[in-house]
Amino acid sequence: MAPRILIVDDEQIVVFTLERMLTRAGYQTESALSGREAEERLKEARFDVAIVDLFMPDINGFQLLEWMQANTPDVVPMVLSGTSSVLDALKAVEKGAFDFVSKPIENQEDFVQHIERAVEQ
Repeated sequence: MAPRILIVDDEQIVVFTLERMLTRAGYQTESALSGREAEERLKEARFDVAIVDLFMPDINGFQLLEWMQANTPDVVPMVLSGTSSVLDALKAVEKGAFDFVSKPIENQEDFVQHIERAVEQ
């Protein structure tokens, strides 16, 4: 069975692009357009990896990472964010992020390799 990836981002175009890219690479994807919606999806189904944007309305990515550590420790969180702040990247890792990738995705093959490493984790 193909690994399951949850994409959590409030930008529909980002979600659509990631879904296409990851489906072509052989992954099953679902999406959530907010941190609150992501929590519900993570309660309902099993995922291997969650790709989390840091800056979203309601529950931000940092809060979602904390929630995931406490509630879904088997899901590997990976951050995909438009921030270039090293402090934000470090904070995300402190909150449990396995990896941090900056938007926009420059190279699809490299991004898929990040996903493969997260799945292997």
